[in-house]
Order: sequence, then structure tokens, then C-alpha cells
Amino acid sequence: MRKALAAALLATALGLPGAALADLPLKPERVLTLHPDRTTWSSVTVSPDGGTLVFDVLGDLYTMPASGGKALQISEGLAFDTQPTFSPDGRWIAFTSDRSGSENIWIAHADGSQARRISAFDDDTAMASPTWSADGRTVYASRYRPDLNNYEFWRFPLTGAASLLEPIKPAKDAPRSAWRSTLGAAASPDGRYLYYARRIDGLEFDVPTKWTILRRDLATGKEVEVIAGSGGRGTGEETFFAPHISPDGTQLAYVTRREGRSFLRLRYLKTGEDVALGETELDALQASSWQGMVPGMAFTPIGDALILSHGGRFERRAIADGSSRAIARKLTARVALGPSTRFAIHEPTGPVEAKLAMAAVPSPDGQQIAFAALGSLWVQDLGSEVARRLPFDAECPAQMAWSPDGRTLTFVTWSEAQGSAVWTAPADGSGAARRLTRFPAYYRFPVFTPDGRHLLVLRSSLEERRQTNFEFGSLRESELVELDIDGSGLRIIAQGNFGARPHFARTAPGSVFLLDAGGLARVDIGTGKVSPVAHVTGPAYYFVEGNADVDDMRISPDGSHVAAMIANRLYVLPTPADPAREVDLTAADSPAHVLPGMGVDWFEWSGDRSLDMVSGTLFTRREATGGSELAAMRLQAALPRAVPQGSILLRGATVLTMADGDRAIEDADVLVSGDRFVKVGPSGSFGVPAGTVIRDVTGKFVAPGYIDVHDHIGSIRRNNPARELWGMRARLAYGVTTSFDPSTLSVDHLDYEGMVDAGLILAPRMRSTGTAVFSRQRIASLDDARRVLSRYSQGYRLSNLKEYRTGKREVRQWVAMAARGQHLLPTTEGALSLKLDLTQILDGYAGNEHALPAPQLGDDLIQVLVAQRTSYTTTLSITNSGSPAMDWFIAHDDPVVDDKIRRFWSPSAIRQKLTSGRDFHPLEETRFREIARDAATLAQAGGLVGMGSHGEAPGIGYHWEMEAHALGGMTPEAVLHAATAGSAETIGRLADLGTIEPGKLADLVVLDADPRRDIRNARVIDAVMRGGFLYDGNTLRPLWPNAGEAPHAWFEGMDAEQWLPLPEPRRPDEPEH
Repeated sequence: MRKALAAALLATALGLPGAALADLPLKPERVLTLHPDRTTWSSVTVSPDGGTLVFDVLGDLYTMPASGGKALQISEGLAFDTQPTFSPDGRWIAFTSDRSGSENIWIAHADGSQARRISAFDDDTAMASPTWSADGRTVYASRYRPDLNNYEFWRFPLTGAASLLEPIKPAKDAPRSAWRSTLGAAASPDGRYLYYARRIDGLEFDVPTKWTILRRDLATGKEVEVIAGSGGRGTGEETFFAPHISPDGTQLAYVTRREGRSFLRLRYLKTGEDVALGETELDALQASSWQGMVPGMAFTPIGDALILSHGGRFERRAIADGSSRAIARKLTARVALGPSTRFAIHEPTGPVEAKLAMAAVPSPDGQQIAFAALGSLWVQDLGSEVARRLPFDAECPAQMAWSPDGRTLTFVTWSEAQGSAVWTAPADGSGAARRLTRFPAYYRFPVFTPDGRHLLVLRSSLEERRQTNFEFGSLRESELVELDIDGSGLRIIAQGNFGARPHFARTAPGSVFLLDAGGLARVDIGTGKVSPVAHVTGPAYYFVEGNADVDDMRISPDGSHVAAMIANRLYVLPTPADPAREVDLTAADSPAHVLPGMGVDWFEWSGDRSLDMVSGTLFTRREATGGSELAAMRLQAALPRAVPQGSILLRGATVLTMADGDRAIEDADVLVSGDRFVKVGPSGSFGVPAGTVIRDVTGKFVAPGYIDVHDHIGSIRRNNPARELWGMRARLAYGVTTSFDPSTLSVDHLDYEGMVDAGLILAPRMRSTGTAVFSRQRIASLDDARRVLSRYSQGYRLSNLKEYRTGKREVRQWVAMAARGQHLLPTTEGALSLKLDLTQILDGYAGNEHALPAPQLGDDLIQVLVAQRTSYTTTLSITNSGSPAMDWFIAHDDPVVDDKIRRFWSPSAIRQKLTSGRDFHPLEETRFREIARDAATLAQAGGLVGMGSHGEAPGIGYHWEMEAHALGGMTPEAVLHAATAGSAETIGRLADLGTIEPGKLADLVVLDADPRRDIRNARVIDAVMRGGFLYDGNTLRPLWPNAGEAPHAWFEGMDAEQWLPLPEPRRPDEPEH
């Protein structure tokens, strides 16, 4: 296989035929010539005379004799052409293509010539399942709407205007439960009817969903249910889709799923008889079906057979008895490939430099900037190069604010055990900090009142935050309270869903401004009355219909303007005269203007007409109306990197190096000095420095530390960080020494990375892409993509990037081009859409996250993945075109009673993640084994496979992910390689991580049993080392360089909970808040 693969990877010279040229910004770097036997998700259509097939392979179209033979490529290049279908007269084919930059319906002659577009979409929608009308004058197709997550159904005449036949919403205000998808149409030969599949309610991936097949009368629009199952008890997941009507209109072929497999059946419409015709390719019922539920198939002209793809090859499936006859195919495929974005990344050394200057705020005179970073408070003079650290060593101070005279700072701290507290301290660091609050609660955003006599702060329930394992947005049920500056005289001003920093305007004495559910609000400090000020909306995430409320707002000190932030852009607008009227930032007549620059994470007014902005650690002061730059600098904070002192020798174990062909060394010595491996070899084969600690691990097995390359850490505390994260300790205890988050839930993650490196938090090494680049960034050009990505490369100083649903193909290519230019290694995912996956792989994206939902992958895609060195991380634990593997493992393992999980997991996490809302499906009905089998095939072919758990079950979830791959047929050695060296290369860090070799970071696990015999032995951890620090695998007790006691969890022995007291009811004579 390797010889055939090597021959296939010989790339031909560039130079594409004129008909293949596409109006796409990215140009192919090379063309790969392949001779695949099996192809991936190939749709096929048959000419009306029965003599010719047209089909697609990896986004290119081909034609060949229907009887079999040599295929001729009729389209090529980076444009993705798919789902061809012949017109009734055989002169034309219709297909979907993104060759214009966005996806549309195209037609061309059967040889690919005279292609033209017949739809005119210019957005991020996807087109699916085109079909011709019986008279050949119209093409029907489904259009996927990301904002509604459903398919609408369109009519595209060859001449004239397109029209929407079946909307997603039956009425404007229809509830989501009434929304509908229409997919996979087929026209009856007499021109009277359309048959299509219909889904009521939203699309779901966790479980199979019910689809029925309807017949639509084209004259009246009336729909009749044709195939819907029995409707009896227990039939809620019966599903029927992909209808194809026979040439005489009397038979309807369709596909259904039974016991996890996909079956072709035939219904005789006149008699009701329904017969089995065998299996098809596995369906995309639990995936994004942008290329149909199954690959396109077609009846022969006389209706005696169906031509379809099965097992990656074409078959002629007889109607009479369901028998199959292979159609021989000799295929030479020229696959255009974009330039790869993969490169090597080296782990940093030396001092730990902050990637974030959090909640930076200017002093009253504008000459100093206070911010939080690396678990400390910092102040930097305007125009200087380095910040000074204030001498305050309590739990992670944050959200500071200046007193009106500039002499004092107020701030909050957060502890999982004790909650948060409000403090004040001299701004010059000359004195000790003073704690002002004692009642255990969650305090946020303290600010001095303009007269300096009081503090205002938001107060929420301590227990609510403790039991929240996923924080999103700034709004939270809160009390706005007032304190005297000595901490006495607490008074509740107002209650509501409040967020963001309270602030003031000179034109509104006695009032404070903050965010509530309606936007920017004004609160009367005396009476507590809440009044609206501004409701501003802007670009939403791809899955949200319409606009979203902005993320943050501030009114200017003179009250004349409002600054609003959304999607990391800062807008300025006049304070609305009508606060109830929505201001749409995306509207052509919007009164707002956007400030220039790479973007913004935090902002504050520094004067009536100037705004301070921070992106990562880059500070800029701009004039608010014109946007001109007034000042700029990097807010520079650093701490020493935590590196153990001394050397330790692990002696006597079998060392699985995962290097040099996964070489194993029996009875080996591993020498570690500081945080690096120094020597590895047979026991006694090299000298040991004097003073080295020798630890006997005879009979055990040593492997590189596990690297979780898809680990979303939902428990990251936003705005108010914590030094104890139960989930990170659990990961380390289960052997994960590097946690990589490809799409952090907030930028706060970047500060945690530095705190771990500085030894402030017990956790695996944390690395990430930062927050993903989404379509809400509204990238409009290549230069715009460069601007957006500069926030990552320059503001955050990152080397990895996550692109996710940024928009149409043109936009995704701009992002790939900008990433390559800024030396950012980008990974992406296809949202379980094979079409999205394939286009991004062809465009050169270095990584592909989540399952490729088309098992069994063909030779064509395997060879492209190898050639591009695209990493593949399946994340089987969550949806994967079947039910999550995690559900099966929870039912199989019963982890709730596991002592180790109960030691490291908080009780609320156990309740939320392991005991609630889980569905069980028999192993035979799942898909994760088929997806894992494809990963094993890729690894065997020399491709790059990483291992990622998605973060739902910290620690144990990584082992479930490894074991799920083993259930799919991947050998234990291959699983270990993917979990270590493969994962290191996936995130670009094989130079420093992933193997046990001299010079690499000293990350390893000591195991009590051989994982090569059974991958479940990878759980049996005696000890774990991260960066030279050695811990007991059962308790995380420090073993080296300094032995110590096991850390205690904040929830250990804790049964009591702390909520806010019930407020006293309002007296009749009190004003209403």
C-alpha cells in the first residue's frame, strides 16, 4: 500500500484547463495525481440514454461509460463541484459549486463546458441535492441556512427569477418546534409532483431524527405523506429520506436507517408493496447533510436498476432482486491542492510573558494603566516599556478601578473555597491591601463613586458560580450594592440581570451606568430605578438568526456618546435620543462608526473624546470620532518560569519512547535535568550527574505524557480567575500533561496558560488557539482577514489559530492565506459537514477537527490527507455522525462510583456531566467505531492522527477517547502514538513534546501495566511528570523535586452551600426599583 501511495503522491506540474478556472482567491500550489479504487461520498447520475455516468470525486466532476471503463475529468481546480444530475434531455448537468466564491447552483454541458450559474447567493449558505423538473426548464434544490440550522427549498428556472417554495418557518413567529427542513427532491416524470424528505423541528446530531417522505402537487402546493412508518409507540426515530422516483413514476426508492445501518428500499406506489434492495453508504442523518443524506444515485432509463456508490465503488443494483453488479472504473484524478499551512512551533523558554492585560483601566489623569495579568496586579506608565507588579499575593486579583484622586485601587479576588472579596490598596504599592467584604459571595467590578466616598459593586451568589461549569457572557443575576470605603454600610441599590463595569457620566449626577438584559442602563443610586439608555446590536454567531446584543457598552464621561463592542470591534455612536429604539451596527444607515485597528478585548473612555483599547497586551489610545492614534504601547508583565532544580533518574522501566518507529527500550534509564530529558537508554548505559535522585520504577512502563489536542475547558473562570481548577487537576492525574484548546470559550484562557507556566496553578501545560475566528467577524477582504488575524499573532502572540465557519469559501481561503502569511498554524472543523471538511483540507488548513462523517473514507481522501499532512482529530466522545461515544462509556464504566473521579471532580460536575441527560445506544447502533476505523487506516497509511476528548469529561474522557479508537480497530501502539507524538505534531510542537528523547520537555506517565497489551492499561497511572515536576498518579502528591502533601480540593468535606440571603420585601412607602 505504501508503494502505491508513494506513486500516487507524485504531483504533476501546475497548469489547469481553461474551463476549470474559478474566481477564488487561493491558487493551487500543486496538482496531485491519484488512481483511487475507492472514492469518498461520490454522487452519480445517469444520462437519459443510459450510456453515460457523471459523478464527483473530491469536488471535481468526471464522466465515463455507464457500462464501466475509463473516466474523463471534466472539471478541476480548487472549486468544489458536486452532486451532478442530468437534465431530462441529456444536454445539461446541474451541480453545486463554489467556484464564484460562494456556493450556488450551476449548469453545464455534459462535457463540463459552458458552465453558468443559475442562482445568485453570496453568503455562507450551502446548496444541496439539485434536481431537474420534468420539462428541463427548472432546477430545484435545498438551501441550508446556518442561522436557522435547517433546509429551505428553492426553485431556480433557467430563465427568470428564483423563488422560495418551502420556507423553514411556516409563519414568521412560528416556534422552533414547527420549523421544517426539506431535502433531497425528485421530480415525477409526468411533471405533476415533487417527492422530498421532510423534517419537523430542528436538526439534531446526538440521536437519529425522524424524517418522512412527502409528495407535493406542483399545481396546488398540497403535500401528501407518502412514507412515514407505522407511527406506533417506540417508532419516534423511524426515518425515511433520499427519495428517487422511477422513470415510469410507479416506484419510489428511498433510504432508511435500521440498527445503525443505511438500507435502500423500494415502494411500489400502486400496490404499497415495499421491498429491500440492500445497504447503501452509511447515511449522514446525524451530520450536516450538505451533500445529501446519502451520495446521489439514479435509476437507469428503463427503471430496472439503480446506479449508486457503495463501499466507495459504483454498483448496479437490480430492482428485481436487489442483487449488485460492480461497475468497473479506471480513474485518474487530478486534485488541486492549496499551499499547506503546517509548520513547526517551539515551546517558549525564559520568563513567562503575559498574553493578556485584563480589564485595563486608565488612571484619572490618563498617565497610568492598571491591569491584571498572571495572577497579579500591574501598573504601567503611559509610554513606558515595562509594568510594575503591585505587592499583593492573594488569590488572583482582578477588575481593578481607580479612586478619583488616583491614589487608590479597588479590586476583587476569587477563591472556589472562600468566594470573592472586595479590596483596596495604594496604587503605588506602598502599603498593604485592605479587605472590605466578609460576606461570602461573588463580587464583580467594584468602582469608586465620583466623590470617592463609596464603592459600588455587583454581588451574586457564591454557590451559583461554584456550581457553574460553563460561563458565558457578562450578565448574571446580581445585586448592585453600595459600600462605604471602609467596607461598612452595605446597601442594596437594585437587583437584576446585570453585567460589565459600572461607570458614570458627569451629565447624570447620582446615577451609575451598566449593562442589563436590555442593553446599556442607567441606575439611580438613591432610588434604584433602572432606565434604558441604549439598545445596540451587531453581528451574531453563525447559528443565530438576526443580530445579537453587543458584548459591552460604556457611555462617555460627558454623556454624549456610547462606545459599543461586539465581535472584538469597537464602535462609537451618539447617545440615542430614543433608548428603546434598536441601533443596528450592521445597517447601512447606522449612526455608528467603527474604530480602526486589529480589534479590542477591553476598552474604557479616557476622556470625553478619547478611548483606550487593549487587544491582548497591545494598548492603544484613539480619538473617538476620527479614530486617530493618540498613544500606543505593549503592556508588558512577566514572571519567572517554573523549572525544577536538580536531576532525577527513572530506572528499570520499559520506556515507550514513541520516537524512531515507536521504539521501546526494556530495563531503561531516563535522565531528567530541570524540565528536559537529558538522556534515554538501557540501564547503566550512561553516566549520571552527582546528586541525581534515583527512582526505581522496575517492572513499570514509561510513556510520553498524553496530549489532548481538542480540549475545551468550560470551567475556565471569566474575568475573575481562580488558582484551583478541579478539571485541570483531574486531567493531570489521568496523565494529560498538555491540554490544547482549539477555540477557547473566552480569551481568559490565555492568562491561565501563563499562570500554569509560572507554577501558580497545578495543571497540565495549557496551550490554545485563543477564541476561534467566526463569521461574526464579517471578514470582507484578504486585508480584512490579515487585520483580524493580527490580533492573534501580534496582540496575543500566539502561534495557533482556529478558523470555524468564517463564511463562504472565499472568506475561508482569505483566512488560510492570512494565517500562512502571519505564521499561524490554523486548524478548523466542518461542523460534521463533509463538504466543509473537504474544501478546508484542499485549501491547505493544517488541522481538521471532529469526525469526517463519511465512513468508510476512500483511497482518494486518505491520500490527500497524507499529502497535505492534515491532522485528523476525531473527537469520538461527542457527536460523530452517530451518538457520542462518551454516552456509551458512561453506561459501560459507571464512572460515578469511581474513587479517582470522586477525588478530583466536584459533586456538581458529577451530577451535571455523568448522571444527567445521557442516552444509551447499543454499540452496534453507534458510529464511532467506523469513524475510528478510518483514523486507523489513515495512521497506517502514514497520515497524521491526533487525540482529543473535547473536554466534556476531564481526565477520564481522554482515556475513553483512546479506548473508543481501539474499539474501532486501532492497535494500542497506534493509539498511544496518536495520543503522544501524533498529537504533538498536530499542534505543531513535535520538536519539544510527544516523545521521550533528549532535549524535549520532560513529560511522561509511569504505568503499572503495559498499554501495548491493552489500551485500558494507559489509565493505570503510578506517577505523572509535567515539565520535570513529578506527581503521584492517584493523588497528585508532589514527589520531585520537593516531596509534599497531596493537594486538597476546595469541595473536599464540604456539604454546606452559600447562596445570597432572601431580600426583604419592599415596604409600601418605598420607591419601586
